[in-house]
Amino acid sequence: MKHSRIIAALAALACALPAWAGEIDDEVLAAPCAGCHGTDGASAGLSMPTIGGLPREYFISVMQKFRDGRRASTIMGRIARGYDDDQLARLADYFADRPWRTQQARLNPELVARGKALHEKYCANCHLADGLYAEATLPRLGGQWPEYLHMQLQECKLENRPVPQPNLMALRLGSLSDEDLQALAHYYASQH
Repeated sequence: MKHSRIIAALAALACALPAWAGEIDDEVLAAPCAGCHGTDGASAGLSMPTIGGLPREYFISVMQKFRDGRRASTIMGRIARGYDDDQLARLADYFADRPWRTQQARLNPELVARGKALHEKYCANCHLADGLYAEATLPRLGGQWPEYLHMQLQECKLENRPVPQPNLMALRLGSLSDEDLQALAHYYASQH
């Protein structure tokens, strides 16, 4: 009898949690993201992207791809599955309203100059405003950590890319060396 009351109480609590989760403040909803992406989405980790200030549509698209398994990840897929569409929209609004904070990374001036030339030759047609432009399908590159950018550029060259990219990315990056990718990463990181 005592066990059945405990089980009934736990079942009632479990049913009430989803309703309660919809009532929480957006700041509380976004708080778990700070562990990796920093306060207000301003990354403090070399391999973590800044997400504060990203366009709403881009944020939602990426999170849905993580949630649905269309974008490979180590942990984001598991985290994204915990949010419904309404919560993803609220997170997207929250982070879109945060100011973009450029990361202050150590940059190699020679790589920055080389990266600028590579950007103009291979990337400028899509990644406008020297990588500062962002929209529903394009993330902001300017001001991200160079280590994160380099890792993403390396993945774009893989045949089975873990992050969905337009075919043009693989075409444009296909002939570039790893040092070229580092140069691009340093160039974009230098943009504010």
